[in-house]
Amino acid sequence: MQIAKYFGASVIGTASAENHDFLRNMGADEQIDYHDFKVEDVVMDMDIVFDSLGEENTRRSLQTLKDGGKISLHTWGCQGAGAGAGKRAQH
Repeated sequence: MQIAKYFGASVIGTASAENHDFLRNMGADEQIDYHDFKVEDVVMDMDIVFDSLGEENTRRSLQTLKDGGKISLHTWGCQGAGAGAGKRAQH
């Protein structure tokens, strides 16, 4: 998040509401409470997604990418990521 902000990116972070201050302190311009919203319903046309959860989250995150967008997985054993794992997203 901090590196993205350093390079001028607009950053959206997802976390429970109790962790939104942490996201703001890390540089997130917007915070989404994943208890209240599905990120794929409120975020679209992302250039890049950094996914630290894998599995179902990866499948959902792929839906937020714009054509040619990229996803970067930072997980241990991201089994179940499916066809999107390690590939560029092409819609």
